[in-house]
Amino acid sequence: MREHAVVIAGGGPTGLMLAAELTLAGVDVVVVELRTSQELESSRSGGLHSRTIEVLDQRGVAERFVSAGEMHSSVGYGYISLDISDFPTRHNYILALWQSHFERILAEWVDDLGVRVLRGSEVVGCTQDDTGIDVELAGDTPIRARYLVGCDGRRRTERGTDDVVRIATLTYHPHVSARDRAATARPGRVEQPIRAAELVGALSLATDLGTGQPLEHALRTAVLAVRLGELAGATSEELSDTYYVALLHASGCTSNSHEAAQLFGDDIAHRAAFFLIDPSDPAQVLGFYREYVGAGRPDDVREGMLEAALANPARAAESFAAMCEVAQRFSSWLGLAPGVEEALEYVFARWDGRGLPREIGGEALPLPARLLHVARDISLFLSAGGPEEARAVIERRAGEAYEPRLVQLALGDLDDAVAELDEARMWGIALAHEPFPQVMLTGERIDAGFGAIAALIGLKSPWLREHCVGVAELAEAAAWRVGLPADEIAFLRRAALAHDLGRISVPNAIWEKPGPLGLGEWERVRLHSYFTERAFAHCPELADLGRLAGSHHERLDGSGYHHGTEEAVHRQAARILAAADCYTAMREARPYRPALDPAAARVELEREVAKGRLDASAVDAVLAAAGHRVAKRPRELPGGLTERELEVLLALVLGHSNQVIADDLGISAKTVGHHVQHVYQKAGVRSRAAATVWAFEHELVQSAP
Repeated sequence: MREHAVVIAGGGPTGLMLAAELTLAGVDVVVVELRTSQELESSRSGGLHSRTIEVLDQRGVAERFVSAGEMHSSVGYGYISLDISDFPTRHNYILALWQSHFERILAEWVDDLGVRVLRGSEVVGCTQDDTGIDVELAGDTPIRARYLVGCDGRRRTERGTDDVVRIATLTYHPHVSARDRAATARPGRVEQPIRAAELVGALSLATDLGTGQPLEHALRTAVLAVRLGELAGATSEELSDTYYVALLHASGCTSNSHEAAQLFGDDIAHRAAFFLIDPSDPAQVLGFYREYVGAGRPDDVREGMLEAALANPARAAESFAAMCEVAQRFSSWLGLAPGVEEALEYVFARWDGRGLPREIGGEALPLPARLLHVARDISLFLSAGGPEEARAVIERRAGEAYEPRLVQLALGDLDDAVAELDEARMWGIALAHEPFPQVMLTGERIDAGFGAIAALIGLKSPWLREHCVGVAELAEAAAWRVGLPADEIAFLRRAALAHDLGRISVPNAIWEKPGPLGLGEWERVRLHSYFTERAFAHCPELADLGRLAGSHHERLDGSGYHHGTEEAVHRQAARILAAADCYTAMREARPYRPALDPAAARVELEREVAKGRLDASAVDAVLAAAGHRVAKRPRELPGGLTERELEVLLALVLGHSNQVIADDLGISAKTVGHHVQHVYQKAGVRSRAAATVWAFEHELVQSAP
């Protein structure tokens, strides 16, 4: 009788996808399909949803389907057309593709994986016992299997009451013990609501770095803006809008980083300098351009670049508009009030109408935007020159950049306001100034917030557009494979979306350098994971996520950064994140190298395992999730147990006597007794009960459905 681990009855989309998944996990599978070919007389489905394409992309085969179909950015719900083009995924569309086509592509993929498909046959009966199931086939010899899974959509009396026959099994999962997981996981943390101010505040710390400002700039701006709004008699809704406008006003800062680096050489330094000039003064603008355009290039090249920049003022206007639009989109993703999104359009506007958008000023500007302009510039000049400098600038620009009434209120309160700005406590001060009612985020809104962070990072450079989302999808798929709890997997996905947030602090001139980095450049690169961690460190609800996100360059042997310790990757989620980041980065092109093909990326990843830098089980899970076939590695059992001793221990856990164990294993009861004593010695226990507890502590016992 032929033997396979799993028999799948039915070679439609469900059966083929299951066969591919099990094969990628190293399971021996055979598919039984009544049809002699994959052809369909008619199609019951006309397309694939975004999440399905994400799953296929995680397996490395999405392009096969996408190239054969047609993408649409809207999906029908009843008689309503819903636009999904702003979903936080690179597959923000519905793929129109008839089932007859995507079944054929699935079958080709399964065939590439080496799955055996028995066509022209069907399951007609089965007999189950304690160790497996005998499957009877029409027109073919029977098959012995551990599992029979019905995926043909038809219920058959021969299978009993369920289409899926399940057998309880005991499996071994190395690396993460129950004790370790209990120490690092907080039950239900993914479902806990968090304040929007905390997530947006963490984002604002990164955008401060991306605009060359002190870390407390956006937080301080929010405090000053709300304080000024209260003096101006703003409503509670206007105060809330003002608060989030202040925190988000620079969140579009990466939207033109690549272009800015090409023009100015450094996409961060020029931003810090520009915020300190009066953009309505041609002499100051010309001086700014002369100092920063083409920095580091030969004089003749700089002159040409300067002439081109001055001849095309619309380019600058488009850049500012893009920053505002990106910030507006982030506000929408977070579900903030409409007034926040409206006011973010006017971050670069002026009271006199000479800002952007042009010709819009005065009371046509939303009050939150007018409050932002004054508070932001007070904060900027407090850092650049101190209170007196801030006072002088605000007073000088009254009636031009700012509403005169607001300037009068701000100057009258400036000394008291500055006295209350304690930089060491700015995070707590800013959170305390959020107007009531506080905005809370849960579930999908939190996910959307991390999706916004991933988008912000992706905008930093064309070379990074899909990196964070790709890492998140790969890490999530790998985590399912190693059996992490659903709560921990969701937590890992969010951390992966945010893992490169600190990249914003490093100039694009470094990220996009085509040659080797210098010592100083490498030191700045090594800091980016530190800034990722620190961006979330101030919020108790996000600090653990920040530690995980910031660990993506840590290595098992302590050779990584920024902590450079083995302890930094002690939990499995961190090991998966590190492997997923490595693989995804190698599959992407960089300015200094082309993208590696899947086979080459696999070789490099396994070389890291051989060097003791990456975890073997995490790498195997990542490779399997990416579509590679991965052979099972020899197991390293705890305490030096042998495979036979493990079998005896698991039988003890089930409460079997020595004689029953002997009969099951085909050995003598005396030999079983010797094995039991060896298990006790290696586990450091003296009883069956204690041995059972030890087995659970080391996660040797797991019931599989």
